Amino acid sequence: MAKAAYAGIGGVARKVKSVYAGVGGVARRVKRGYVGIGGVARPFLAFAEMAYYGKIEALSQGRSGPARAVAGGYAIFGGGTSTSGAVTPSRIYDAYTSSLVKTSVSTDNLFRYSHTAASVGGYALFAGGYRDTSEYSQVTAYSPSLVMTSAGSLQSARRTREGGATAAAHAIFAGQGSKVDAYSASLVRTSLAALGGTCFEACAAKAGGYALVCISNYVEEYKRTVYCYNADLVRSTVELSGDCSTYASAASNGQHALIAYGAVDTVNAFSQSLVRSEAKLSAAKWMMSGASAPGLAVFVGGRTGSAPTVTHYLAEAFDANLTRKPAVAMSNAGGTALAIGGYVLSAGGTNSSGITNEVEVLVVK
Repeated sequence: MAKAAYAGIGGVARKVKSVYAGVGGVARRVKRGYVGIGGVARPFLAFAEMAYYGKIEALSQGRSGPARAVAGGYAIFGGGTSTSGAVTPSRIYDAYTSSLVKTSVSTDNLFRYSHTAASVGGYALFAGGYRDTSEYSQVTAYSPSLVMTSAGSLQSARRTREGGATAAAHAIFAGQGSKVDAYSASLVRTSLAALGGTCFEACAAKAGGYALVCISNYVEEYKRTVYCYNADLVRSTVELSGDCSTYASAASNGQHALIAYGAVDTVNAFSQSLVRSEAKLSAAKWMMSGASAPGLAVFVGGRTGSAPTVTHYLAEAFDANLTRKPAVAMSNAGGTALAIGGYVLSAGGTNSSGITNEVEVLVVK
């Protein structure tokens, strides 16, 4: 059910962006609206907001670009790079509860970065990646109680950065090359049909029952193609309004999958029926980290331009109506974002001192 309201103004339906109600002589902003259907309260209106919460216990090691996924009630950050000059891959994993309490978690002893993760059946799966001149195919799974186990390997060793998503009962992994793998809730792997062209990197998000995978492609014919997988792993495609570049990012707000596909300010939003619309970032940016929070698609950090680049120390978000929320200032840039409960955690990244171990938190309400 769409969670939006419209008002007729001059014969035109205008989307309502804010609603206020008088309570004790004070105008209070309405955050959610419900209507009774068959004796059940159904939501018809939602205005999610985002604010800065603060910093919580730091990562065990400062690093940039860890993969992340949720296992049960835990947000897990694993791997990444621990230095900003000569790249040093990390094998460290950290977990946080939905109450923002850090807890220990086993490591798979794979020093890797440019890998990805996705959740399925309560498991968090970490797949692929890169170290020095070697690429990984291994997949490590964490159960809802943080028990670590091997989930076998992808079809091929490859960098998978951001290319993990969930479609109903499957976690889907794309990335460098053209091969795609799907894991069921029982951790059984299925090889899916190859992507068109040759992919360099991928990003992914969910819209309704679809997992959308956007790839940066070397082949001109496929540079705007987004691959959509339904619950049965049947694939269809939609098109971006521009070419997908490297360091694209994606997030979901529950109603749309939003894809920031290049160093532009345009974001493509795909509805649950895969209809495309557009929204605008505060600036043309790339290299953001996306998080799918309740009612908000959140994008953290980002860079503008090249040689030199402008680094953005902020987070911005789009609600179910594709309204962009006011940007929230952050202390660090390039953090890896992950939503759990009513929070978005931004872990690691960089600040004026270099790579950091700090974890900043945004609250969604």
